[in-house]
Amino acid sequence: MKRNSLLTMALAVLAAVMGLFLWLDEKRAGKSRQLEKEDWQAILTADQAEKLNRVVLSAAGQRMVFVFDEDYWTWFMKEPAEGPLDMIYAEDFLEGLQQLEREKIVELEPEDLTKYQLDPPAAKITCKFKDDDQPLQILIGKLNFTSTNLFAKLEDEPAVFLISTDLMKFLVSEPEVWRAKSLVFRRPEDLVSMETRIEDPILREELPSVLETTMVYQGQKKGPARWMIVKPFLRPADGRRLEFLMTRLNRYAGPKIIDVPDGDLSRFGLDAPRARVILKFIDGTSEEIRIGAWEEETGRIYAQNSLRPEVVTIDPDLVVALLRPPLESRSLLAGMEGRTVFRLRMEYPRQPDQNFELLHEQGPIFQFDFDPQKKSARQKLGRLLAPYRHMDVKYIYYQPPYPRENFGLDPPQFLLQAYDEDGHLALDIAAGDTVFTENQFFTYFEDRKQNSVVMLPVDIYSQTPWTREKLEISPAQVERIKQRGERSRDAQRR
Repeated sequence: MKRNSLLTMALAVLAAVMGLFLWLDEKRAGKSRQLEKEDWQAILTADQAEKLNRVVLSAAGQRMVFVFDEDYWTWFMKEPAEGPLDMIYAEDFLEGLQQLEREKIVELEPEDLTKYQLDPPAAKITCKFKDDDQPLQILIGKLNFTSTNLFAKLEDEPAVFLISTDLMKFLVSEPEVWRAKSLVFRRPEDLVSMETRIEDPILREELPSVLETTMVYQGQKKGPARWMIVKPFLRPADGRRLEFLMTRLNRYAGPKIIDVPDGDLSRFGLDAPRARVILKFIDGTSEEIRIGAWEEETGRIYAQNSLRPEVVTIDPDLVVALLRPPLESRSLLAGMEGRTVFRLRMEYPRQPDQNFELLHEQGPIFQFDFDPQKKSARQKLGRLLAPYRHMDVKYIYYQPPYPRENFGLDPPQFLLQAYDEDGHLALDIAAGDTVFTENQFFTYFEDRKQNSVVMLPVDIYSQTPWTREKLEISPAQVERIKQRGERSRDAQRR
């Protein structure tokens, strides 16, 4: 019995070892088969995909030549027209080309290629690579019977195989589709300075928020380098907004390209541009974006890059983004974090008899200067100042002159000044009209500390206690506030 048990255990161990050996062998074989499958499927090797620098696309009776320019780090069309490629469209094509695979071998050594429409081919893609004189030619034929794949073969290999139909739209695209609608051709991350010049004064009336500025990317005494506006004032710029703008101009600025074979730019208002944007890059090169006249049919604006002969039409909002300094978002009470208002002055130019000051008395209690018996509370002041403390402004005018009457600021509804405990003026604003636009209420303000017109996303007159009556509290409320303060102090002493 004991001998039988030992024999059974030995056989079980042997079976387990053999099973493990067979499983590991199958895993190795499976991995090997997978590698072999990937090897025969890939048309471009990983090294070729990385070094691809020239593509010739012959299809639908036309020939297009694309070349990668390392100076601009982008693709250019060389034939039939010359100019940068639309990077969104080109990247879709290049990604599809670099990932192209043999999905199924149809015939290893076909005698007749005409049945696949491969002699002559319906299309041909010729790929050339950096530091390699040997091109790769992909012949593309017709759709298979189920219209799910295309027949294809390599020029120097006999086998016919199936590829995805993902490249079909590119094979039949007109050259115009490939052309870039860009206004910036260098890499946005290489930008180091940007200067705007407004040549036509009327443009300031048509687009009132534009401003001549100079911005530079510079190091800081504390913290990393950042974008700064250095002219006409010194303020931090919003680097993310600027990067987004440059990327948009680099990839797709507008819907239409206009060739100007005779070089006459006067009909586009670009012989004497209305505005210029000078961009300088880290390698010392520069580009200039020129802003021209309005296109009457569409309401867009003609623009041109100084390095290119063609003209692009762009939306007015893009012009505004170009000519408006991208200031960092801020509140009107920026810098008052953790600090308290101790004095507040309100003036009503339309009702001067309502003017008053609120002075800190004790704890959370404030008194009116015209009648010390009249009180207000810090909670009321908090509600009054909350929009100026917590809401970011949107700039309308960055500096004078500006038409105050257009914003209900001549005269304003009220003037508000707030001082901190050290007597520093923390807030100095004039309140204008409230408007309803973009499905939201906005109120115009003049920031008298920074000499600018801004708007806040709030109906200030319905959301805050901005009058004497709304700020005043009753004697009973004053007493309750004082009692709460006494109870709090007693609790702390205990």
